[in-house]
Amino acid sequence: MEYSMKHIRIAMFTLFLFATTGVGLAEASQNVSLVYFGNLNGELEPCGCAEESNLGGIRRQAYIVGEWRKKHPELVLISTGGLLTSEIASDRTKSEYIVKGISAMNFDAVGIQWRDLAYGNEFLRVAPVPWVSSNSQKTGFSASQTVQRKNLQIAVLSWLEPGDAGAMAMMESAPEVSPAAVQKKLSDAKTKGMLTVLMTTLPLADAEKQFKLSDVDVLLVRPVDENYATPRLKNGTLILQPGTRGMRIGSVDLTLNEKHKVTKFEPTVMKLPADVPDAPELDGWYKDYTAALKEDYLRRVEIRKTLNEGNTDFVGAEGCQSCHAKEHEIWGGTQHSHAFEKLEAVGKIFDPNCVGCHSVGYDKPGGYIDPSLTAGLQGVQCENCHGAGRAHVESGGTKPLPNKDWEPVRMCGQCHVGSHSPSFAFDKYWPKIKHEKQ
Repeated sequence: MEYSMKHIRIAMFTLFLFATTGVGLAEASQNVSLVYFGNLNGELEPCGCAEESNLGGIRRQAYIVGEWRKKHPELVLISTGGLLTSEIASDRTKSEYIVKGISAMNFDAVGIQWRDLAYGNEFLRVAPVPWVSSNSQKTGFSASQTVQRKNLQIAVLSWLEPGDAGAMAMMESAPEVSPAAVQKKLSDAKTKGMLTVLMTTLPLADAEKQFKLSDVDVLLVRPVDENYATPRLKNGTLILQPGTRGMRIGSVDLTLNEKHKVTKFEPTVMKLPADVPDAPELDGWYKDYTAALKEDYLRRVEIRKTLNEGNTDFVGAEGCQSCHAKEHEIWGGTQHSHAFEKLEAVGKIFDPNCVGCHSVGYDKPGGYIDPSLTAGLQGVQCENCHGAGRAHVESGGTKPLPNKDWEPVRMCGQCHVGSHSPSFAFDKYWPKIKHEKQ
């Protein structure tokens, strides 16, 4: 079952949490509560551009975990990994703070996926995290983690699909341990009476081919979307499938028999919308993260200033107004014209993940740099959709704009895409900014 606390007062939040999650089983040796998530895909905090995408974030995750621990301090917290990303320059800074934030949550075990090795093995040691890498000993990380809960021991292992390694093999992280070796670790753990947990990037069908699941009590398989799959028991193995992007947290309360096999389970999936508080203990961490982003951003601004010396291809909305006064007036009444102000309101004007769609020509020669140097290119303007207009203006309109032949839906699709605008529908959005050629 998935819960949303959108309409619950924060003052009643804790009461609601304890009443609905089922966390807090009787302190019996054959009971254990397992809290699991992962696959943040580099999302340290949620995108706030749309309500339906304003889910998750490390600070909300930490708050929920903290509240659950108050009620049930013996819970086991694991992550399947897949935490980092390396798509743009600032991702390195963000990844550093993801590792630090994860460390502050006191996980019992965190898997390593290939994406987590994008900056090398040593990068993951920026903060103490109980990493698990059962594929390879070249990483220098533990092949398993043993978690002690009173008289119950839990062995946690993590197996990556070798085919996912790709270029990561160049980083001396290529798999060298066979599934058979991991199977033996699982079998030995069961012989010792331990509860066994295997996290993998394999889908269930492939995991069943690679491993003898009779030695696996809890199997976490590859996620397929943002939602958690419903847990199920299959031949004595509990199958869990977390969601992606850290939008939710899963908890499952396990009842074990004398052989530490799962006989019953009570699952909960907690949604993490905007009314979930941020963990106050991470306030300093987040302040440092924002400052590091700004420092990184300003450093790259200096580089861009050097590259952008000379004339710019962009004229800004004011350069279009003299010939397109009606369109300029319509634009001034839309949210597009105030898009940069939206970033200022949430303190994100130095985050390149956001600035690119809230300014003109960002990261392009002559495009937006920062508020003091290129204030005229703030917001979503004419050239975001129609292309740089300098040549068009200076030719008196005889030279066509770069995007002259683009359909409007293609123009919108430059920014209204994926997690930034998950509910985008052209027919719904276009009337809000509709304007015709003069």
